[in-house]
This record gives sequence, C-alpha cells and structure tokens, in this order.
Amino acid sequence: MDEKEKKIAKVAIDLLSRYGVRKTTMGDIASEAGISRQTLYASYSNKEEVLAAAVRYMTDNTHEALTADWRTDETISDKLDTFFQHSVIEYYDILSSMPDSEDLITGYNTVGKAEQEKAYDRKKDMLADLLSPYEAKLAANGLTPAQFADFIVTASANLKYTAKSRDHLLSLLASLKKSTLVIIRGD
Repeated sequence: MDEKEKKIAKVAIDLLSRYGVRKTTMGDIASEAGISRQTLYASYSNKEEVLAAAVRYMTDNTHEALTADWRTDETISDKLDTFFQHSVIEYYDILSSMPDSEDLITGYNTVGKAEQEKAYDRKKDMLADLLSPYEAKLAANGLTPAQFADFIVTASANLKYTAKSRDHLLSLLASLKKSTLVIIRGD
C-alpha cells in the first residue's frame, strides 16, 4: 500500500468504527482523508473496496506487530499470548466499540471476503511457522503444524464473534492456549 492508500484505510477504519458501515459514505471517507471524491474513486470504485483495503491495512499492521513482538518473546507461551493479543483481542475491542459491527461481520461482499481469507491465510502461515519446531509432537497427535495452525486461527477468530464479553473472550483464549501447550509440549 502506498501512503495515500494507507491514509484512506486509516480514515475508513476510524469512520466505520464510529458510524458503522451503513452510515459511512464514500464522501465521508474522502472528506476525512482530505481528498476529493474523484481521487477516492480513482483508487476504489466503491465502499466495499475501501473496506477490503482497510482489512488489508489491519492485516499488514497485525503481521508487522507479530513479527516485531515475536523477536523479543522468549517462549511459545509468550508468543501465543502475543498472537491472541494482536490477532483476536485487538480486533474484538475494535468490533465491540463499533455501533454496527454486525454489518461489518456479515456485510462483506466478494472482495471483502477474499481479503479476509487472505488475512486468515497469512495468520495461519505465521502460526504454522511458529509451530514447526513442534512438528514431531504434533505428528504424534496426528497433526501437522499447518493443520494445527488452521485450527487455532479458525477457533480464535470465531471466539471474537461469539464471546459474551471481553472477560469471557480472555477465558476462552486461555483455554485454547492451555490446550495448545498440552498438545505441543505435554504441559
């Protein structure tokens, strides 16, 4: 993403968080970004494409944060905490603050869903790499790092939509983490 696209994505995230998907217009996004509607439409033909760009921007930021934090995390336990923080809890907090979060969750069009799938795939790949040192232990349990990463990413992503509260989310993630550690280390 170039700087203009990043600025548009940041503005879109802010506006969608404050006003919801239905109430935010392309005009609102252009105005808040300090560009003309024509300039916005030259980059994105509709709000759904802007939404997809916002997902891509957030995914890029999550990837960068995970990469940076994992360099300093010493244990797999710490790295799982970091993964859940950046990949689940931060998104839960954003969704919880949105007035029409259900629109965002269910309102993806084909472009948005494709971008969301790419985001999941990137997270799965990162987690599979993280789990690769435990390949033998996973194999003993009939799993590959990629399969287990897929399970963890899918389960944790769904928790942010089904948790009854933030505390409930944290409790569920703690259970997922403990289960993961039991499988990969026998804890």
